[in-house]
Amino acid sequence: MNPKLLAPVAVLIFFSAYLLVECSSIQGGAEIYLTSLGTVEGKSFFYDRSASRNWVQARQYCEEYGMELATITTEVQLQYLKSKHNATGFNSHHWIGLRNARNLSAMAWDDTDLPVGNLTTAAFANHATDLICGAYRSQTAPALEIWPCTTGSLGVLCQT
Repeated sequence: MNPKLLAPVAVLIFFSAYLLVECSSIQGGAEIYLTSLGTVEGKSFFYDRSASRNWVQARQYCEEYGMELATITTEVQLQYLKSKHNATGFNSHHWIGLRNARNLSAMAWDDTDLPVGNLTTAAFANHATDLICGAYRSQTAPALEIWPCTTGSLGVLCQT
């Protein structure tokens, strides 16, 4: 490629990617506002605060655009997201791919915190109607928080 064309092509690619991810667009009649936070440890993170959603809606939103709710599995990822906090952008609460289990083996006894999973002959029935889900709070002191999954006032943190 001609070296004189390389810089304009790079600028064109950058702004095309910016328009696809950073700006609002219309896709299937619905507006999307995904903003890239960049990539760390092979995960690319995107957030959306344009609309309040509950956890199920947030998961569907990510899946609709070929992503999934973010999972923060290492300190490196946590510190990276902390560094992306911005008072006018990436702030407040965002649903992540964290929820309580729907099975007995993931439950623990209150007094000892030991898992119930060793009672393999016991039948298990889940009569709970509300799941508990997790959110990432982007603030100067970030946190993982627990919310009822039906809470409809949080943003979305997706990953690819």
